[in-house]
Amino acid sequence: MNPQRQKTFSFLMAAALIAIWLAPPAEAAETKMTFYLNFSTPYGDHIAAYLASRNGYFQEQGLDVTIQTTGGSNDCVKVIGARKDDVALGVADSLAVLQGAARGIPLTSISAVYQSNASCIISLKKKNIRAMKDLVGKTLADAPASTTYYFIKAGLAKANLDFNQVKFLAVENRAKDAILMTEKADAIGGMINGQAVNIAEKGHEINLITTRDMGIQGYGICLIANNNFLKNDALIHKFMEAYIKAVRFQREKPEEASILFQKDVPFRTVANIREQNRMNVKLMEGEDAAKNGFGHQTEEAWNTLQDILYENKVIEKKTDVTKMFTNRFMIPATKEVFK
Repeated sequence: MNPQRQKTFSFLMAAALIAIWLAPPAEAAETKMTFYLNFSTPYGDHIAAYLASRNGYFQEQGLDVTIQTTGGSNDCVKVIGARKDDVALGVADSLAVLQGAARGIPLTSISAVYQSNASCIISLKKKNIRAMKDLVGKTLADAPASTTYYFIKAGLAKANLDFNQVKFLAVENRAKDAILMTEKADAIGGMINGQAVNIAEKGHEINLITTRDMGIQGYGICLIANNNFLKNDALIHKFMEAYIKAVRFQREKPEEASILFQKDVPFRTVANIREQNRMNVKLMEGEDAAKNGFGHQTEEAWNTLQDILYENKVIEKKTDVTKMFTNRFMIPATKEVFK
């Protein structure tokens, strides 16, 4: 190669190397993950997940999260239990988590999102149903797959009442609002941050019997993972970073959070979502969470709920609760939620 061509070649090689060096780094492919809900349609329990997606918090963590509905908490527990090879998390009521663990389903609660349970019995005020004894001879509608169904059974047992003393009407979750408002049932099982808000928004005066009124105290919804997925510490930590950022947003900017979530659930009004969110924020709070961080769990709290369910024959056997929950994903941000 003659000197001139050698010089030209060297110049081009140097220019190419400089261009490569100055080029922005290629973006890493996002990790695909599925997040399973505990209901057939999104509602207040799911605001944080949708905010994390809409506001780009999942993307910031390199996650491409698909949000998928299920038939309810028990269904979600089964789905997560069967997804041992999937990159997936879910949300389910504590009762369903306990039932699943008692049946040997391989799952773990990684965060108690609600420190109190939202399950309740809802009735129109004119029906004068204020205590469990008032349900005797009345028609109660609920979905057999719903955790509220089992809380009601436990509540009746604690009140020394037999479930057969109530006329039970099996319905789908999505049908319960209409069934109560059209008086096809005297009461329904539901959520104080769900059906109760929907029915009150329609102008109906209602009575509530909460789990606390039934003498049952326990966690509400929990984030759950298949035991096989727990080894993916880095991925779960990334999910938690995004999720907690969304929780702080819904607590600190409730109006904006309600407006944003309404874009994902146009069949709900902003006022409806605002009220659901107001209740959700209260359910997240508790003495333990205030001290140790959002979603913190204790062996004592899980055992208390398990004892009540076992004594009232909602679960057939007890399990070692220390094997069905973990606090190892309590990232530093969890301690900032209640400050």
